Amino acid sequence: MPSVSHENVSSPQKTGHPLLRPLPLAAIVIALAAVVSVALPLANGGTAPADLTASEASAAPKTATTASNSAAASPSTEGDPSAIVLQPVNGTVSIDTSTLSHTPQFFDYDANGTTVEFMALKASDGTTRAALNTCQVCNGSPYAYFVETADGLQCQNCGSVFSLDQVGIASGGCNPAPISASSFTESDGVLSFDTSVLDGFVSAFNNWKNF
Repeated sequence: MPSVSHENVSSPQKTGHPLLRPLPLAAIVIALAAVVSVALPLANGGTAPADLTASEASAAPKTATTASNSAAASPSTEGDPSAIVLQPVNGTVSIDTSTLSHTPQFFDYDANGTTVEFMALKASDGTTRAALNTCQVCNGSPYAYFVETADGLQCQNCGSVFSLDQVGIASGGCNPAPISASSFTESDGVLSFDTSVLDGFVSAFNNWKNF
């Protein structure tokens, strides 16, 4: 009986079914990343991400900026939210001086539809001071108003900081436009302004906070 040569016969390799072979680790990571990128927006109520062209990608952040700016661009002539609205009585507006301190208090007066805002305070020498809440130099800008900071009053248009003790005295620079002591009276704990005096400041507030 002829002999059979086994020289070129090798044992068959057990490769198994092609679909059951283990996937490379890199392929698994890529697949998981693709699933997550789609699943997260959907879980948050969004839609699956779409591919953007280069021009669309560069335009996307500009759209968000424009939207946020449009919300802040609503015209407004209202004064400081913390300001006290003064109601005239017989042509006079009055302030209880016991409510004043070295911290400026803001007051709003309606001059026929235009808000005239001014501040009043007690200076370190004990005198009562008053000034318009608008900057003499930057007047005309919507941002020509002052906000109190740790260093004093800061103009929101040019950034200059002004000493509280100079309120109602300094003039001609980047400072709150002073209201001279001769323009108001102080008697029996009451600070009084004639409305005709405040009406005369309307032109300084025509564009005030009209962003």
